[in-house]
Amino acid sequence: LGSSAVNSLAAPSEGRPLTPGERSMLAKSPELKGIDLDAIRIHRGGIYTWWDDAVTLDNNVTFPGSGYSSDFSIQGDIKWFAHEVFHVYEYQTSSYHWTDAMVEQIRYRDPYSVQGTHERRADEFADRFRP
Repeated sequence: LGSSAVNSLAAPSEGRPLTPGERSMLAKSPELKGIDLDAIRIHRGGIYTWWDDAVTLDNNVTFPGSGYSSDFSIQGDIKWFAHEVFHVYEYQTSSYHWTDAMVEQIRYRDPYSVQGTHERRADEFADRFRP
């Protein structure tokens, strides 16, 4: 499947842009310098969230219904949100692609192992945000 076909499966709608509160919160992070916040879209549901986990494909972050928030700066799991946005940052600023995360999960079975750097780095970034 091409990237656009996968995105349409995981993100059935156009998604919403970041809210002013989310943008403000993320803009304060020096790690995200250079990220295009306008490109990020937050989605609810989709075929890849059936196991109740978020999926980030390129600039699209899709949360399961139980984890979605209309504004993560006000309510919802801010660390989860920050973790997923870090994957967008990886996509925008490096050769990281969502398939890299899939390979990590399949190859190492423990994405938080020494070899599983993408998940570990996203968690370290998310830990800087208030619970």
